[in-house]
Amino acid sequence: MRDPFDTTAAPARGPCGTDELSSLWARHHDQIRAMVARRVRDVSAVDDIVQDTYLHAARGWSQLRSHERAAAWLSRIAANVVIDHFRQRRTLTTTNEPVAVPDDSSTLAWAAQCLPAMLDELPAPYRDALRLDLAGVTQREIAHASAISVSGAKSRVQRGRRLLRDRYLACCDVEMGAHGIVDVTRRPPSASILIR
Repeated sequence: MRDPFDTTAAPARGPCGTDELSSLWARHHDQIRAMVARRVRDVSAVDDIVQDTYLHAARGWSQLRSHERAAAWLSRIAANVVIDHFRQRRTLTTTNEPVAVPDDSSTLAWAAQCLPAMLDELPAPYRDALRLDLAGVTQREIAHASAISVSGAKSRVQRGRRLLRDRYLACCDVEMGAHGIVDVTRRPPSASILIR
């Protein structure tokens, strides 16, 4: 089987059944790899991400409307695969960490459990940026992964925090002390008045 990343060999038929994708990949492989390497510091992950980009491109080749914009299309796929990489990395690092909640407060435990659901409800750009931020990814890396400026990444993270805080405060009363949260009280659901 031909290595899809071997740019020295003559293009063979790609997995999508066309010579065009293999030819396009041969022309843009180095550019895609350099773009991924700028965004991902983990050198071992770069080749995996580049390979995933090729596989996504092969699956979506029939959906490409304008072959004139194929290079931009490949770059967008690579950017999306980089974002997926950071999402997976965040999931792997946070799934084994228990939520720090005092045993004596069921309301505080409830509040800690509802935060991930509230985060899921945020609009995608803010949710993704905030998840990466919470995973410890720098805002510069978020900017590279999202193909936006650093100031754009900072704005998304700040807006995401604000939206999450607003959703949280809509359902909970939070008492703050000198060293952080002292108590969380669940607000009763709004009672609707039934007229019979």
